[in-house]
Amino acid sequence: MTSTTGGARRSTATASCAIPIQACSRTRDSRTTEAAAGETPPTSLAKHVRIDEEALRTNARLAREEFLQRASEGPLAPARGASRGPSTGDVLGITLIIDFSDDTWSIPAASIDDYCNQLGYTGYGNNGSVRDYFLDVSEDLLDYTNYVPSAYYRAIHTKEYYTNPDAPYGQRARELIIEALTAMDDAGFDFSQYDADNNGTVDALNCFYAGDTWNAWAEGLWPHASAVDFCRDGVCTNAYQITNLGSNLRLGTFCHENGHMLMGWPDLYDYDYDSSGAGVYCLMGFGGFGTNPVEPCAYMKYDAGWGDVTVLSAPQGGLVAPAGTNVMYKCNHPTLSREYYLIENRQRSGRDVNLTDDGLAIWHIDTHGNNSNQQQTPELHYLVTLVQADGRWDLENDTPPARRTRCRTRTGGTAARRASRSWT
Repeated sequence: MTSTTGGARRSTATASCAIPIQACSRTRDSRTTEAAAGETPPTSLAKHVRIDEEALRTNARLAREEFLQRASEGPLAPARGASRGPSTGDVLGITLIIDFSDDTWSIPAASIDDYCNQLGYTGYGNNGSVRDYFLDVSEDLLDYTNYVPSAYYRAIHTKEYYTNPDAPYGQRARELIIEALTAMDDAGFDFSQYDADNNGTVDALNCFYAGDTWNAWAEGLWPHASAVDFCRDGVCTNAYQITNLGSNLRLGTFCHENGHMLMGWPDLYDYDYDSSGAGVYCLMGFGGFGTNPVEPCAYMKYDAGWGDVTVLSAPQGGLVAPAGTNVMYKCNHPTLSREYYLIENRQRSGRDVNLTDDGLAIWHIDTHGNNSNQQQTPELHYLVTLVQADGRWDLENDTPPARRTRCRTRTGGTAARRASRSWT
């Protein structure tokens, strides 16, 4: 199989750190009792004490479970189990823009409309608009635009009210969203136009609010995704995502969250943060950040119906896999339909310019897996595994070069041959 560089219509922009903020800004090992430079060490603690690794993982898992539970609590929450939206065709979402008497807007509504919908958008250093991104990575199969009001909705209460950390997490975010939706309905807005697949559910609901985040994690208006039930014109809302505007607009998180809402894509990072999942090699992993998020990996494109897929039943040579396209090769497990390999070519250009390596990416897929399970046993393993050419398994082991791990395979035919021989 030959890797070639293609996709001339891809444009390039420089992105900032493509991993979560907490990973970029960490300055102290959270597992130790050491004092920072210039601080007096606590005299009550024994030297060189380290927190038990298993306890650290357990605490992280429990915190995540609490977050997921609290995100769906409160009188405004509907039943769990939001359905996926449409992944092809012309799809209209709704993007609310809200400010407060004690924190007014700084980014004009027209700028947010451009960020969502303008073709060839370059504002705030972004590589295109949200619409550009999904047109690009779907190869024009998904034209996703958003209704953005021409003016901000001014919330009934102050921002201090909605960010009250004593209220159940997510409750006042949903209260705020329902306020804005009710105001739109009172003005004659037709919600029925926002259900492209005619399943009775608004396909996507985004909410931007003015200013910075005033809360700690999992409190008040801390950015999150959940569900809210608001029914008008024969349709109901379900999934939503809410985040603060701050002083700029960035594509990454918005595209990642809409990957959840529209395509039903799962996260490919480890919720315990004790492994690296798909690393920076997928929008739904650590690559979905900044002004130029990477492409969805092969499995996401395949799941969305965007893949140009050739099934390989035996090793073959002389095959072409152009980069910057949705061409991929599939090797099925001989007996398990849920398990297979996908092979694609990823090069550091265009939307993938911020990858830490390039070449043929071989993905092992098991739809019964989960990217929080890095154990690599028959019972516990990833949903989407990047087969790493150096054999170090840095992504699973979360060793320091994890997000720079090698994916390349250069010898003609090697990728398909390796995939076809690797079943255990």
